[in-house]
Amino acid sequence: MALSQLVLVLVLGCTALTAAQSYKELKLQFVELGAPSTQGDDGTGFGNTQFFRNPIADYNTDAILGYNSGFCGSLKDTPSAISVVGGSGIYSGATGVCQFSTLSNDGANNNVFAYNCEFFVVSTPLSPATLGPRVGVAPVNGVCNPGSSNPNQCFAADGMSSICCPGNCPGSPTNTAACA
Repeated sequence: MALSQLVLVLVLGCTALTAAQSYKELKLQFVELGAPSTQGDDGTGFGNTQFFRNPIADYNTDAILGYNSGFCGSLKDTPSAISVVGGSGIYSGATGVCQFSTLSNDGANNNVFAYNCEFFVVSTPLSPATLGPRVGVAPVNGVCNPGSSNPNQCFAADGMSSICCPGNCPGSPTNTAACA
């Protein structure tokens, strides 16, 4: 097969894979009930870093949806766009925009932020299989956790067969793994 034919096959194959995936649009409106704490001086100022764990509530019903946590710098109280990039579960492949605004700021770190989000997610959530231990790979720092369940980095599910190279596992399993 000529190189040009191979490139054409790869391009057409990628196009077919891309076209096969469908997306659905989601719209969310929620508020963040913020009371961040800061490091350093009391209060917040432009350029400070804030650490937070704030409740998230539905914009229309005030029902608590969950919590967000993290850190961020101080921003001016002006509306701004925030990118939506990635997600898991029903939000697999999320891409879009949230319009952020401050609804209230009492000056004592008690803020209410609003998010009006529009984004797309893949119609069928992505769900890759969980990876297990690799045969022939030595345990971390040469030691297996004796409290971990099998299979682990040293023993197969039966608890007896080795899944790592001879000399790399504690104990002496009955069957030795074939190492390349």
